[in-house]
Amino acid sequence: MANDPHLGVNLPNLWLIAGMKSPGIHAVGLMIPGVPFVALGRNQRIAWGGTNMRAWSSDLFDVSGLPSDAIVERTERLRVRWWPDLDVTVRDTPAGPIVSDAPPVPVAGTVALTWMGHRPSDELTAMLKVNRAGDFEGFRAAFEGWSVSGQNFLYADVEGNIGQVMAVRLPVREPGPIPDPVRPLADRAAWDTTVGTLDLPHVLNPASGHLASANNKPADTSLPVSFYFAGDDRIERMNGALSAAEAVTPELLLELQRDTYMASAHRLARQFAARLAISHPGDPVGAGIAAWDGRYEADSRDALAFELTVAGFANAFMDAGERRPLEGAGRLFDLLADAVEAADPERVDAALAVGIEGARGPVRPLRVLGRHAPDGAAPPARHGPGAGAALRVRRFPGRRLQRHAHEDRARSDDRASRHPLRQPVPPPLRPRRPGRQLVPAARRPGRLVQLGELPRPRPAVARRPDDPGAADARRLRRRGGQADGIAALAAVTPPSRKLPFRRNGPAPILPPSARFPEEPMPSPKVLVVVFDGLRLDHVTPNRAPAIAGFAAAGVTLPNTASAFPSETRVQVTTVMTGHPPTGHGVMANAFYDRRLGFDSAMDTSDTPRMAAAEKVYGRVIGAHHLSEILWGAGKRFAAVTTGKIGNARLLAGRAAELGQPVLSIWGDAVSTPAADFRAVAARFGQPPEQEFPNTAVADWAVTALLEHTIPVHRPDVAVLWLNEPDISYHYRGVASAVAGSAIGGVDAAFARILDWWRSEGRAAGWNIVAMSDHGHVTVEGQVDVAAELARAGLAVGTALGPDVDYALKPGYSAHVAVRGHDPALIERLVRVLQDAEWSGPILARTGDPERLGVLPLAAANVAHPRAGDVLFTLRARDDESADGLPGVALADNPDIPIGGGMHGGLAKAELNHCLFLGGDLFRSGVTVATPTAHVDLAPTVLRALGLPPHPLMPGRALEEAFAVGDAAPPVQEVVHEAGRGGYAQRLVTARVQGSRLPYLRWGLRTA
Repeated sequence: MANDPHLGVNLPNLWLIAGMKSPGIHAVGLMIPGVPFVALGRNQRIAWGGTNMRAWSSDLFDVSGLPSDAIVERTERLRVRWWPDLDVTVRDTPAGPIVSDAPPVPVAGTVALTWMGHRPSDELTAMLKVNRAGDFEGFRAAFEGWSVSGQNFLYADVEGNIGQVMAVRLPVREPGPIPDPVRPLADRAAWDTTVGTLDLPHVLNPASGHLASANNKPADTSLPVSFYFAGDDRIERMNGALSAAEAVTPELLLELQRDTYMASAHRLARQFAARLAISHPGDPVGAGIAAWDGRYEADSRDALAFELTVAGFANAFMDAGERRPLEGAGRLFDLLADAVEAADPERVDAALAVGIEGARGPVRPLRVLGRHAPDGAAPPARHGPGAGAALRVRRFPGRRLQRHAHEDRARSDDRASRHPLRQPVPPPLRPRRPGRQLVPAARRPGRLVQLGELPRPRPAVARRPDDPGAADARRLRRRGGQADGIAALAAVTPPSRKLPFRRNGPAPILPPSARFPEEPMPSPKVLVVVFDGLRLDHVTPNRAPAIAGFAAAGVTLPNTASAFPSETRVQVTTVMTGHPPTGHGVMANAFYDRRLGFDSAMDTSDTPRMAAAEKVYGRVIGAHHLSEILWGAGKRFAAVTTGKIGNARLLAGRAAELGQPVLSIWGDAVSTPAADFRAVAARFGQPPEQEFPNTAVADWAVTALLEHTIPVHRPDVAVLWLNEPDISYHYRGVASAVAGSAIGGVDAAFARILDWWRSEGRAAGWNIVAMSDHGHVTVEGQVDVAAELARAGLAVGTALGPDVDYALKPGYSAHVAVRGHDPALIERLVRVLQDAEWSGPILARTGDPERLGVLPLAAANVAHPRAGDVLFTLRARDDESADGLPGVALADNPDIPIGGGMHGGLAKAELNHCLFLGGDLFRSGVTVATPTAHVDLAPTVLRALGLPPHPLMPGRALEEAFAVGDAAPPVQEVVHEAGRGGYAQRLVTARVQGSRLPYLRWGLRTA
């Protein structure tokens, strides 16, 4: 990691290089004098850097309509050295202090300032926690109390992990530009709900392997963060220079920080040169601009010629009210270049004549840029008179700036293809001190990319060639420039760790007759129906005629797999976030994490423990929830569930805060307020008692969905989660008559949904995803794992302690936390498991999995700080059970009878589940054999709604299932094998083009 924490020219310098060592902190880096923490630096395990986010942390509100008793006056005495004290009157309102009383503020009326900094926050404690953090979870959680100023923090640690968090607290505003900086007081309602770091996107070990930040827009968010992000000159320069490097060395980073090339200025200079060659041939100023290479070197006379010309040109080309805010925005050159391209050439020539006339005098043979800018790289056009001047409210260019900030950036090859002068080939880095060796070169090769450089589709706009808005649309897709701030880079991952991904291109532009039908088509909607635990081989015309008929008429995806461990609440979170456990952090139905301080594993249905975990983690679900993404896009989300309390909590995410209805059969305390459980129960009666089979509860849930949730809340995405046939499989047997009745019951419930869909739902735009979350294997025997490990001489308990080396979360799929992550203790446990006939596949957190004969956690997408040091399942086989169904296993679940169903492992029968798609958006009567996984569901739902995928989701939209979509992508099967002595295991995964992680296929102990 390299940091460039540059600030303005100040004496004394605000940064102090220092170190701190105490019983709780051992850190070195840069401090601000008088502030007791390392702001940028490292401790013994992690390093961090940051750039200013320029966050939208304040609003101006028109409070002229407030009654007089709502304004409170107070007198403040300002003490002035060597001068009489000054008394000032401050008027406070519910919207903050009235700033229009201050003489320099150029606003009309009575205007108050609402600022996040006026609210309680604790940045000091946040940074102290950062100084003590030892992993990414602790680093990210440290910023829970951070509000201002907004920062993008980058992270790296000694284990090779990299990450990024957005440290800020913001109001929940509607997306889109605002026409005026002074907003109506009614808009202040957005400040009633705020979101912080733990609610905003974060990055951990992106597929690219690299992160970079330079005051640029870091990532797409579901709410506006800022519209004064810096331009892309620096971030693109980093990418261009370092992507060509085979290794990122300290010397290369040093030269990058000294680099003075500015692409947006070079682009504008080439436009100027093209016009001056016609209007002023042979002019020495024009010749200097034409010869300039885009570098702001201190001895560059050509850079001075360009800057002085720009200063005069901008004054003639724009009036002050339009120009000054653009100068302060840091994107003046790109904005000017856009304007030059669209403007009448005669107007450009007239303004250029003014510019070069003003430049001729100062540009004498001995005058160079350094004479005007002693620091050697400060263009005067952006730091001269008028830059950063007071905003003229009547000429506020908010829409223009905000559209630039929120539009997708045009790629460099797109610019070059449209205009030969738009994007010159950037020059290579030019070392100032060739051959100087500072420190040994980094051993790990890598390259840097822009934070947020993830697949992000650009919306297509159908325009006629003569449409006057077409040029505006092209201009608004381009942005760039340069701004001051802190540049932080991280490059710790070699290219071998990069995973492929597919860039979604723009949607096809349809002919006018198709795109603009006479009758408006209903907006697409998606209903996801989940039959918990339903085995794929049980979806037959005899057992489940409605589900089987729906599958035959739509798209069947038979090669889809659950996440590991294949437990229900892991699947809920994976489906709703588009991330596996390595991304969302819900490691099992119950999991042990030593950082929580509990005396045993935390069951995700345990409300008090989940609340306590939220305080430690910030949020238990560590990835963006589908409901949050929909809310940010202005779409409605709703859910009805008959699953356990933990199922409802994870299905809902932050739905309660966002006003989204999630209705649970467990009552008002578990349902969100918007679901209004009491009103639903009053209308349809209380949910029936749970029984085997639980078909009456399923019928009640369908009634609530069709007769209340959909018509009342009008969701764009609705989820119905039915807990059958899972509970009947578990407690009555996978092949039992009760399980057959449970399948028939949920099939009848689905038939009611299909009746509604055919009569009115499809016409309203509804498409249906019918699926199960996992399958089941049959229990053929029970094992007391804790007793077996204790018999082998291991100190096992439910929580780590002085006398407990291993904290065991038992079950068919077991997790073990090892005291101190001790490699010797991990190896000892692995040896015991490999020698035991009852153990199955073993995964471990170890630096040498091949030597130990285990698989790494990353192979099954469970490499997360909350994961145990060792994960294993009990032995399973693909053999048929006594009832003739493939898939049998041992279990450590005494409440499940022999012959009952079990899931949580890696066997085919439990990973493989049902996935069927139907509706106008999807193909008809086809089977798509491409491997898929739960991580693909959220991207597919977003694709169905016409929304871009969240940039951090590793899965892919199932394009091959859409009626208008791509062909099936290439697939590569990967076999992982490990073993030692007489023990051997195999894990089969699939690599699918477009996804950034492996899909699980199956895993078993083979010897």
